[in-house]
Amino acid sequence: MTHIRKATVDDSVAMDACNRVVLPENYPLEAYKAVLASPESSCFLVENEAEQCVAYIMARIEYNRHRERTGHIISLGVLPAYRRKGLASQLIQRVEADLFSGGRRLHSLFLHVRKSNKGAIRCYQKQGLFRSKKVKRYYSGVVAQPGVKQNEDAYRMEKQY
Repeated sequence: MTHIRKATVDDSVAMDACNRVVLPENYPLEAYKAVLASPESSCFLVENEAEQCVAYIMARIEYNRHRERTGHIISLGVLPAYRRKGLASQLIQRVEADLFSGGRRLHSLFLHVRKSNKGAIRCYQKQGLFRSKKVKRYYSGVVAQPGVKQNEDAYRMEKQY
């Protein structure tokens, strides 16, 4: 059994630990704290029965070049044992609901995903995100873990409202 709750700054260590298991891109702990502390953020985590973080999403409001309010999913990760249970979809839905709460408007929601991450791409497409462009070498500078392609391209995926 799992449950989703709003993440706080106190969850930064748990979210970082989950990220280090599931993604080759890791952020400094201070980056988690900064996003979680921001009033423009929308962050949730999924806990198991032992209150361990098994999935998370970190998003924030940004403004595009037209000054339109846009949601940016910075990071989303699900531990392997908890994948294919709909958690990523539920987390995206929670972020969307949160970003629209109180009658607020949102122009679009976007994220970047490794071109090789077919499972994540399918999940995001089911949530209404589409591939808007390919970003060459988006993951350059990332320290490659075994089996992870360095300097990989990404797709920018977005959903417009």
